[in-house]
Amino acid sequence: MQKEEKVDDNKDTKVTTEAVTQLKKEEAPSSFAIGAGSLMQQSYCEHTVMQAQGAGKMAIRFALIAGILLAIWPGMAYLGTLTIFAILIFGLAIYIVFPRLNSAIEYVFCDGSLEFSRITGAKERNYIESQDGAQESPVETLISGDSRKVLKKIDFDNVEICAPALSHSLDSFKNKDGVKTFDYTSKIKDSGKVYSIACKNGGSYEIISFEPSKTMLELMKKKAPRKVSEV
Repeated sequence: MQKEEKVDDNKDTKVTTEAVTQLKKEEAPSSFAIGAGSLMQQSYCEHTVMQAQGAGKMAIRFALIAGILLAIWPGMAYLGTLTIFAILIFGLAIYIVFPRLNSAIEYVFCDGSLEFSRITGAKERNYIESQDGAQESPVETLISGDSRKVLKKIDFDNVEICAPALSHSLDSFKNKDGVKTFDYTSKIKDSGKVYSIACKNGGSYEIISFEPSKTMLELMKKKAPRKVSEV
């Protein structure tokens, strides 16, 4: 005879070991997207890539560093007390300007729409990966600067194809008259696999280059399997 267990509202409910094991199997998700809630596990993912420092930003850094060095020496010999103010000014400029020279591109895929944003004053984001390689989640998010600008947002209904940037399947779109190109990659050599999206915008075509994560590619392929190619 099966033993019945009484459930008391004021006590923890007792469950057999077999029931717990079965419950875990039923509730365990097959995959997880970054930042996804329980209702959006299969339709939301975000990924951020740090951008390389361009020549203009490097010139600004060099000018500020050179300025503070000149203020210290030989400024101390010729300017006297004015050197202190010069050092304070250049030091404050370095403190304020340097972090804002760091930029990143953020990709957000949500239920068929893909948004590209630029983040200024960005610090790198670290990730951990599950044992099966399917799960990605942030250890910590370090983004400073409070400046995020949406650059572009596209709907996958208007996408013709998404493929590696060097794929021949993009050739016909690259050769179209009036095609516009947008580079939303890290601009860092060998940083990751670059993909390009060919899409319609009104009466013209656009080609957008970016560096999606593995999870984002999987979600895009689930949403539009015929439009996403990995070759």
